[in-house]
Amino acid sequence: MTDRYLDLVAEGVTLAIRIGRLDDSSLVARKLMDNRRLLVASPAYLAQHGAPAAVADLAAHVCLNLAVNRDAELWRLTGPDGERSLRPQGRIRADNGDAIRQLAIDGLGIAFLSSATVAAALDSGELVQVLPQWGGRPSGVYGVCPQRPAPPSARAAMDFLASRWA
Repeated sequence: MTDRYLDLVAEGVTLAIRIGRLDDSSLVARKLMDNRRLLVASPAYLAQHGAPAAVADLAAHVCLNLAVNRDAELWRLTGPDGERSLRPQGRIRADNGDAIRQLAIDGLGIAFLSSATVAAALDSGELVQVLPQWGGRPSGVYGVCPQRPAPPSARAAMDFLASRWA
């Protein structure tokens, strides 16, 4: 498993799961579920540092940066006042969404992660949504294959995941 963007053909990958917007390509893609990035933090972090009341308040918080596809450089948020961009402040970076989620659960800052990545932690109360009126643009979670048609094993895996995530 990696959050690194793979060249599926060059690396011989049969099926990849990609989160976010897909670039146009010759790959076979199937949307498995809807997705949107959310701002999240642990209740302990918010109790210690307070909850931001506006997007501008995030500048005073520790932001946990997912350093994949330049996401650590700029967070693009959409909300009631349109779109806002901010350069997250914080010294903690990782190139894996699961690592950033765990750092947020551990109370080390505010993260901007895929709803698919944080769903269980939100349901359990380990994380809470921050500025819930603001989030990333709607996107999806996709199964992506380099072959046309997708091999039976890849189709079966995508069918299974789509049914579990429905």
